Amino acid sequence: MSKLKDCQFIKITIDGKDVAGSSEEKKYINWMEGFAPKGITSYAYDDGAGFESVHLSVLATKDTSTLFEKYLQRGYKNINITTVYRGSDKHNKDYEIQRTVFEDCHFLGMGFHKGEDGLFIDFTFSFTGSVEVTFNVPNAKATGLDKIGPINYGIPEKTHL
Repeated sequence: MSKLKDCQFIKITIDGKDVAGSSEEKKYINWMEGFAPKGITSYAYDDGAGFESVHLSVLATKDTSTLFEKYLQRGYKNINITTVYRGSDKHNKDYEIQRTVFEDCHFLGMGFHKGEDGLFIDFTFSFTGSVEVTFNVPNAKATGLDKIGPINYGIPEKTHL
């Protein structure tokens, strides 16, 4: 069971090593628990889709302090971030509504705040590699779930208005 109510599960990999989190949820052992208020937002540009930066808030632990250290030192070459939104309904008691994998991420800002459930690390990132998203949605007859994706999109090197 997750420590946070209605949370998302977040996995961050820096230079091929996962940053450990405190999740004890069976499918997401050692992932981080936190909140990603918006899933993903895209905009149409002349040369393809562009994406808004993403804001996450993760429950702080000793291991997640690595995020702040790497941010301050700029001591990383490659960051990949996966977010999972889960749901429960008459079709399935526990399923992934949305899974998004962001590749080649760049921290834009980082801070801390105290919440009801403890200390949180807040950060915003952009991504320049690719994004892959998978959804599970009720089918047209409302008798089960349909999987959409994974849909993978590589970000063009230059995206502008």
